[in-house]
Amino acid sequence: MIKVSLNDILNASEAFNTIMQQPFKGSLAFKIARLARELNKEVETFNSERQKLLNEYCEKDENGELVILENGNVKILPDKINEFNEVFNSLLQTEVEINVEKFSNDLIDEFQVSPRQMDSLMAFFEE
Repeated sequence: MIKVSLNDILNASEAFNTIMQQPFKGSLAFKIARLARELNKEVETFNSERQKLLNEYCEKDENGELVILENGNVKILPDKINEFNEVFNSLLQTEVEINVEKFSNDLIDEFQVSPRQMDSLMAFFEE
């Protein structure tokens, strides 16, 4: 059982996408696929909760659609920015338990990822 924050999961998702494209021996491939499946469930739940927050705290146009800024971000209501940031950061820090085992540190050499990606994966390896 792994206990990690949603933020850890989101940060690791890019690295897991890279890893999922690499070949591994059977048992390790199974463990990676199983973990990726569990992480995807948590990402879907996070995205659903994030959408609820956006609907509550963001400006909407005359059609009730979220106002999207030029940079692609949504426009948060000016009087709600601090509250949104507090609630959103709390969501990111939410810890979840995933029903898989951490990877043994002996397996680190099996993964071909950048140092930045490995840093995002550290929560999924034994200490």
